[in-house]
Amino acid sequence: MVKKTLSTFLAVILTISIALGFTACGGPFDETFEKDLRSDVYDIYEELKLVYDDANSTAEVFAWLENWGEVNDFYVNRTSDDSLILRKPSTEGYSDAPSSTIQCPVSLQQTRNRCVESAIAMAVACSAPDHGALTLMFTGRTNGELNGVTAIPKRYIKRSDNLINLCYSGHSSLFTAGAATSRYRISDELSKTPSSATNGYKITIKGMQTGDTGDRSYISSNPIRVLGDFLSGCISRGMYLELISFESDAPAGYYPTSATLEVAVSNGDNKSFLSRLESAIENFSENNSDENEDSEFSYSSIDVPSQVFSSESTSSITGLMYTLQEGIYAYEDEEENGTPVAVQNTFSISTSGGKLKMGIVGRSLEPDVLRDMDNSIEQTCYLNDVAFDIVYTSSLWSREYNNPLADSLRVATSQNDLDLEPSSSFMETECGYFQAVSPNLDIVSLGVNIDDMYEFTISLISYMQSLGTPSQTLDTVE
Repeated sequence: MVKKTLSTFLAVILTISIALGFTACGGPFDETFEKDLRSDVYDIYEELKLVYDDANSTAEVFAWLENWGEVNDFYVNRTSDDSLILRKPSTEGYSDAPSSTIQCPVSLQQTRNRCVESAIAMAVACSAPDHGALTLMFTGRTNGELNGVTAIPKRYIKRSDNLINLCYSGHSSLFTAGAATSRYRISDELSKTPSSATNGYKITIKGMQTGDTGDRSYISSNPIRVLGDFLSGCISRGMYLELISFESDAPAGYYPTSATLEVAVSNGDNKSFLSRLESAIENFSENNSDENEDSEFSYSSIDVPSQVFSSESTSSITGLMYTLQEGIYAYEDEEENGTPVAVQNTFSISTSGGKLKMGIVGRSLEPDVLRDMDNSIEQTCYLNDVAFDIVYTSSLWSREYNNPLADSLRVATSQNDLDLEPSSSFMETECGYFQAVSPNLDIVSLGVNIDDMYEFTISLISYMQSLGTPSQTLDTVE
């Protein structure tokens, strides 16, 4: 409790002292320190890239991080196969300063993003000349689930005064709240029937950029929904189409990079079908030329198999595509130009082996809206006679926009060329778990990226140094 009070007091002091104490070039450190720090964080990033490129499992990444911690004189605790703690004691003059924990995810999805997050944390821990007790927390993620954080002994969370989560974001951000998540599985046994069509087509979208569907700084076209909407549109216009297959897969909660739809078309509808397909390809190219310049929407002729999915099974799939929402689910003020409070995205579909499997993720900043989404998807599945399950959930987390940690980091980052105002995130992070374990813990999530990697690193060092009495004068830090 003493440290909590001290943390609040020091945050106020920090706001004043940073604003007055920073040099015009944006930091209290000399030129040599800043040059070396910039080099260090990018060197660590490049080294991590090699580690991830060679890794066949997160266990190999954790082993490397563990060795790195030992070489750099951290107290090392491999708390599980999917979690690692690296600790440093407070420096001289900082024994009463608030303790800080920086947490980073480890996964084999979006590995370049993982390298950015970890490089910032590691460079801060190695280079900060002054800080309170400092902990680096690395937690694994597998198949979209935040499994590593639950293996961290709760004492490491409860005894920390401030916890800073690093998550990759297209725009540099300071998050003080994060959405709750539901992940849905839709399934069905599909029936087949003899084909009566003569023209077969394989339609493919590929080369799309992927990314966390919760990162609203980047919004990609979803190839599943592009092809699903095309299929639904053709059938709703009376064309006779038979579904052969529909396949796309991405890590849970990420945009797919590709999707493939195979259909059979009657001779009578073939000309209209191809005309509509060419129009869809043209519209796709116009709408995706900037953000997905390497994407390709194409088709080719294929042989029609003897068995295709029945009209009933096809209707279930097209009904789902027509009814399920994609993108923003609800707005704060119920106006479409307002602030989004919930989003919904499809990340996988498969008809392999005669079984329909779909993966959908819903995220909401308001619990009531997420419950409404749960009920809406369940009702949609019921009307289309398919099975529905909620297979995974994560908790909403929230801190006051003006909490001491957020205020302090906002000021520190502003003096290093980052203009960050507290906001809410749809990206899934470990923060909800941290808040559940320690309700009074000061938490923020920094949305970091490679463009501002150095700026975040020196901002965190500045923040930590400002929480105590530096052992060295500002102009002699080496």
